[in-house]
Amino acid sequence: MDGRCFVCSTKFGLFTRELCCPKCKRSVCSKCLLSDSKTCTDCKAKAEDPDPAPLGLPKFLQKSEDGGPSKPPLQRRVTDDELENRLRALRGSQKRSLTKRPSEYEIQSKLNKMMGRPPPPREPVIQLYVDVKPVTERVDDLTDHTP
Repeated sequence: MDGRCFVCSTKFGLFTRELCCPKCKRSVCSKCLLSDSKTCTDCKAKAEDPDPAPLGLPKFLQKSEDGGPSKPPLQRRVTDDELENRLRALRGSQKRSLTKRPSEYEIQSKLNKMMGRPPPPREPVIQLYVDVKPVTERVDDLTDHTP
């Protein structure tokens, strides 16, 4: 809204001067900038009523007039044994989730199933052999020239 007052949308011109509210830094006309507080009418209204009513308040008040405010549901107390069992179950599920991760094939097949595509072709599993012998034994194996 260039060239117009932010509050009342009056066009700035020769007789309507453009001023700046020091609080919100918006362009306002001289009518909307209050001389006593040096702020615009919006900033003054916010200063007088800093916490406006929440959007759901009218509905809440209407319910209270009809039959009283709705009460929160009663919660039953959880015993220590129940909490301990829940924690144990959570820890067990975390351990299981950390140990078994889905393979790339499983992930791709689930994605294809969700998209309505056929599952991807299986690729041969390549297993790498990791030699766990100490370096000295590996060197001996390589240099051993027995016929």
